[in-house]
Amino acid sequence: YARIDRRRKIPVTSLMFALGLDGEAILSTFYKKILYKRTKEGWRVPFDANRFRGYSTVNDLIDADTGKVVLEAGKKLTVRAARQLQEKGLKALRMADEELVGNYVAEDLVNPKTGEIHAEAGEEITDKLMKALNEQGYKELPLLDIDHVNVGPYIRNTLSADKNMTREDALFDIYRVMRPGEPPTLESAQAMFQSLFFDAERYDLSAVGRVKMN
Repeated sequence: YARIDRRRKIPVTSLMFALGLDGEAILSTFYKKILYKRTKEGWRVPFDANRFRGYSTVNDLIDADTGKVVLEAGKKLTVRAARQLQEKGLKALRMADEELVGNYVAEDLVNPKTGEIHAEAGEEITDKLMKALNEQGYKELPLLDIDHVNVGPYIRNTLSADKNMTREDALFDIYRVMRPGEPPTLESAQAMFQSLFFDAERYDLSAVGRVKMN
């Protein structure tokens, strides 16, 4: 949450919507994007020792280039082991469809011909969605770098729970929080938001005030 005064708070993603960001921009601000590429054997995933440290394997961890097992199923990839694999030249891993389930889409997946949205940014990959994406013939999938070990899904979860989806929705919501009972207009909501966060006189601090803020 983001507090907009001492007592009132809103989802931090609503504040970002009000600042003009959309869902994709919010996610890309906080998370890296990993590109999974379809091959004949499965999905090719770039290997990064820092990203995979602490990774617990459900299936065998397989070198995408050689097909060799680098870590057996049921074992945990330690920091040292991950670093050693990278030093030995491991470039990418091979993963099956089921290993992508539980990950999150990094950007809207849209049919360029029809405009149909197959998956929205931040959407969790389920068995059903994975099947649908395969049926649509996706050869590349941009996924968020969230592993629940080194990087958590907190911003993504907040975005998913946020009922606001546009800048206008967020501005109206902030207005209602600050002035309950008063019907907002776009102009009044924009003016109040500007006053709250960007009015130079409002935050014209004395030297002592600036020291306390810092």
